[in-house]
Amino acid sequence: MTIEFNRKKKQTADGISIAAFLRTETIHLSNLILELNGEILRPDADLESMQLKDGDCLNAFSLVGGG
Repeated sequence: MTIEFNRKKKQTADGISIAAFLRTETIHLSNLILELNGEILRPDADLESMQLKDGDCLNAFSLVGGG
């Protein structure tokens, strides 16, 4: 199936969880904000059970501290 991840088309396995997809992209979940189809996911969302669907749009943003 095809999803959009950080504005790039990606091919991935059907029914893959968000957590598994992020592992395939070597993305670590610490200090990360995720947006799925325009909605920010809660920090306590169960990413292991949330499955991606064909055409989904997933964005990952890192939190950066500074002053």
